[in-house]
Amino acid sequence: MKKKQIKVVPEIIQNLVKVGLTKAEAKTYVMILKQGSSTVSELSQPLNMLPAALHRIIKNLQKKKLVTASHSFPKIIQTLPTALAFDALIKDKIVSLEQAKQNLIKTLVNPSPRQ
Repeated sequence: MKKKQIKVVPEIIQNLVKVGLTKAEAKTYVMILKQGSSTVSELSQPLNMLPAALHRIIKNLQKKKLVTASHSFPKIIQTLPTALAFDALIKDKIVSLEQAKQNLIKTLVNPSPRQ
């Protein structure tokens, strides 16, 4: 796949962190996006990360539905369509925040008796 010309600016990483990625996940995501598709070994050097750490980060990005990884060896990692991926991520975050809000309201309105 052809490499994309993406200038990595701090604001990109900051905005990715705001929508729920860790800084390491954000940097990895941007690198995969820039390269079009990558293997862990291709990502390891420019990100200055050990392959084991990258595998964990990629699993997290998969759980967040931002990337896919092939079942071949070496695994080929690709980003999912950006707009769809972030729509889903933000919707999940909204649901999570709504649940936390409801739990807080329930707890604050009806606190359990102290023992």
